Amino acid sequence: MSHAQEISNLSNLSNLSPASEALLQACIDNYVQMFPVGLYPALLVHDGPDLAYRISGFPVAPLNSVVRSIFDEETAEERINKMFQEFQERQIPFNWLITPESRPLDLKDRLLAQGMELDGELIPMGRSLENLPELQLPEGFHIEQVCTDRQLEDWAKVGQVSFHLPPQAVEIRLAQFSRVLESDLWPVRLYVGSWEGQPACTSGVRLTPGSAGLYFVGTLPGHTRRGLGTLMTLHPLLEARKLGHRVGVLLSSRAGLKVYERLGFERLGTFQIYTKEQASVPQAAASSD
Repeated sequence: MSHAQEISNLSNLSNLSPASEALLQACIDNYVQMFPVGLYPALLVHDGPDLAYRISGFPVAPLNSVVRSIFDEETAEERINKMFQEFQERQIPFNWLITPESRPLDLKDRLLAQGMELDGELIPMGRSLENLPELQLPEGFHIEQVCTDRQLEDWAKVGQVSFHLPPQAVEIRLAQFSRVLESDLWPVRLYVGSWEGQPACTSGVRLTPGSAGLYFVGTLPGHTRRGLGTLMTLHPLLEARKLGHRVGVLLSSRAGLKVYERLGFERLGTFQIYTKEQASVPQAAASSD
């Protein structure tokens, strides 16, 4: 499927301007490519024009995801069943992301029929990196790119607390991103913000040819309402612009919308996340053996 066809698919549902449709496509594409191939040994990434998924090697649903599914009516059921089998063989939970490009149009109903549950929504947002606000850091606050083992551990620990993740999330993040420390050639940058010398907040950016995707923006409970989330959003985008990137994209919760809108980000629709906590083979697939 060509990029032009993908944009056409989006316009059928999104009712966005052509410029906003391009931002939405950039947001989808960046999320599909969020974890580069080879980032860590256990990672399995399949990135095709009509099917993309990633399997992390960890038994955590958000880390095992179908992130693009553009199926035709005739083969949709078969392809859904094959994906269920992929996760069932590994006995891991998984997510399935529904975006405006997802097909067939009743895909979410098919997932519900197979036992998946709606687990939440994400709001895609984007903006040009031109005319970004100037970065003004308050006294006592510093932002550093993660370049050392200690900084990566600080980044992982702050993220675990700020995103209310289980304790094992720290070890998972260390395993996922340790290779980022090896070379600046990895298209992933992680940042940790410190207040008076103590780690307080995080962010990260995935650089692709089409966009700079912002992820992992989190702040420890004792440091909220100081505008640190805004600073941790702005800094990676300014750094991406220096590297020649022209578009910034992200996926927001409803709680974070106002922060990003104040920075000029535009809402581009809604994505739905469906979850299967314990993967099982759909009945049609199981009976075909």
